[in-house]
Amino acid sequence: MSVKRKISSFFAVPCVALLYSGAASAIVVEYEVSDLGSSVYQYDYRITNDDMVQGLEEFAIFFDSSLYSDLAVTGTAVGWDSVVYQPDPSLPDDGLLDGLSMVGGLRLGESIDGFSVSFTWLGGALLPATQFFSVYDPSTFDVLASGVTAESSDGGDPVAVPEPASVALFALGLVGLISSRRRYFK
Repeated sequence: MSVKRKISSFFAVPCVALLYSGAASAIVVEYEVSDLGSSVYQYDYRITNDDMVQGLEEFAIFFDSSLYSDLAVTGTAVGWDSVVYQPDPSLPDDGLLDGLSMVGGLRLGESIDGFSVSFTWLGGALLPATQFFSVYDPSTFDVLASGVTAESSDGGDPVAVPEPASVALFALGLVGLISSRRRYFK
């Protein structure tokens, strides 16, 4: 085996391993949307902790000020406290649903549903869709995780989708570039 090939193999194997070790599960927030008539809709949420060993104790789901108004909590999971803050387009400031556990939070591997919010939809012909969310430490208010909600597909358990780590993708691309460049200038 040539020295060039040994060097390429030396870098490629760890990069491929990094791609697979970068598989990420996460906090999953799924929603179902219901049309209540007259531009009023309702989101029903299911939250799954697939990532946080310390547990999930507080979360916020954001409502874009240009798309939502008249937020109202219509359901809260047992053992949780939920409150909405109205969107304010004059600031502009998005609204949010804030959920705080009163009984120890959502442990790793657990799911909970029962969170519901009704709202007036300002998006016209577009239908309500995904939203941003964040998970907080209730003591320090540090953001522990964030993401985008996903539409519930079948009401079953959500599936974590592996995502390659960015550094691994960059390193693998760099190895490929160096290898192809050496072959080209041979």
